[in-house]
Amino acid sequence: AVADELDAFSYRAGDDEDDEENGSALPRAIIHLGYESVAKGLKLELVAANVRASETNPSGSCGHDGLEPLVDSGQGLLATTAPLDSLSLEGLRRSSKSRLLGNLTEVWSRDAGAYYCNEVYYRTLSAVRGAACGEGEAMLPAIFVHCPPPSVASTREIASLVVDLAVVLVGGRGGRGERSLLTY
Repeated sequence: AVADELDAFSYRAGDDEDDEENGSALPRAIIHLGYESVAKGLKLELVAANVRASETNPSGSCGHDGLEPLVDSGQGLLATTAPLDSLSLEGLRRSSKSRLLGNLTEVWSRDAGAYYCNEVYYRTLSAVRGAACGEGEAMLPAIFVHCPPPSVASTREIASLVVDLAVVLVGGRGGRGERSLLTY
């Protein structure tokens, strides 16, 4: 699957050998991946809704009314912490040779659904926001990528594009030092 393909592309670049040896190195970006059966191309999710995953609404169908909140006192929507200025469709096309970007007119999605993709994304964005950041330090970039099904793109194509996305996410970020890039 995609995770197996990513193993061939992923890398670790530690700034502290002790951190690497004891496994405590921090990620430089978080990229969640999920398949969406109706996706015809790559979609980067801009927000996650405060909605508990529901077996009765696996497609998400844009409507969250009447669904149970994930966090009772949580915000209704949490935006990605990824640097959107670095992730424009044109910018991604410049940094990736993936054919998956070729026919897209839009790469953004503003509805991660009401299923487990949205729930894990909301929990991640909430945790990232809750983590202490030093003054002037950017939040850890986190994004959810809905991938097209294998009938549209091979796992190797998807993995390669995700690695290109990861490089864009961590490239040129100051203040966090060299830490692990974990993609799965």
